[in-house]
Amino acid sequence: MNTNTETEKRAGLLNSAFPDTKRGILMSYSSVVLPEVLGSAQLIGNFENGSPRWHEVRADGIGGSEVGTICGLNKWESAFTLWAKKSKKISDQIPQSEPMEWGSRLESVILDKFAESHPELTVWRDAGTWQHNVDTWAHANPDGVYQREDGTWGIIEIKTAAYPDDWKLMPQGVVGSADGVPRYYLTQVQHYLRVFGFSEAVVCALFSGNKYREYRVEADTFQQDIDREQVLRFMSYIESDTKPDWDGSASTYETVRAMNPEIVDDEIELGELGNQLLYALAEFNDSEKTLNTWKSKVLDAMGYAKKGLLDGEVVVARQAGRNGASPFLVIKRGNK
Repeated sequence: MNTNTETEKRAGLLNSAFPDTKRGILMSYSSVVLPEVLGSAQLIGNFENGSPRWHEVRADGIGGSEVGTICGLNKWESAFTLWAKKSKKISDQIPQSEPMEWGSRLESVILDKFAESHPELTVWRDAGTWQHNVDTWAHANPDGVYQREDGTWGIIEIKTAAYPDDWKLMPQGVVGSADGVPRYYLTQVQHYLRVFGFSEAVVCALFSGNKYREYRVEADTFQQDIDREQVLRFMSYIESDTKPDWDGSASTYETVRAMNPEIVDDEIELGELGNQLLYALAEFNDSEKTLNTWKSKVLDAMGYAKKGLLDGEVVVARQAGRNGASPFLVIKRGNK
């Protein structure tokens, strides 16, 4: 691993104080050296997010957020789309949105809050990119790591959200558990725990820019093994150039569009595919009418109320339209 001269000098000064961390790399914003081998993980390096080397390393492995996608838990990207990216059938470049930009900018602020709240922990940030020492395809990019006074290591994962819709928002000062974290994020954290062989993690979440919460997550080896099997099956699709299952997502549809960007003057006989398409369209039209009927009835029953409950849980809400338009119905539960 290459390190710059200044980093080597600084790390050398610290190695006498931390003899077990020789050959380690000095982490940003920390006066402590992390070893290149930590638990069951091997450090690959520290790369600038979005740099060519970052993309190269990312393409060679499976990261935590990608495990959730493979398991069908990512509502923004399907396993088919990820397969197309890994197979280089479409670009893996993602334009940075405003939520992505500010989520990245706020990571250090949220991590500062965690460190200040836990003076009993030694905290590292900018932890770099790691791989499992056996399953070298398994990569991890934790937002931070910590160590307790008894030597126990843990993962820090930072999340931001405009609203805690998919989370269990705990009272201020109360630490939540894994069941308060969306499954997609839990899968990512469990992947990191498996890569490092750690037993615990903390998810730090900031909601609406002003509500900070922590969630304690313990390693679930059973779930980790299940996720690993799904990842191995996904990787076999890449190796054999076999398309994953069709999942009906908008992500997959847009990916297939991107995979076929040209139009040539040709004709293809669709056969049963054509029949199934027309049948699905008829079903969709009928279902849309049924859905609109029930949405209309619910709006009528709600009157001016903002939220609609089912057994005490919010399932729908009336949201103001843009530019003074009439309120519309937003379904909170069951809307994937």
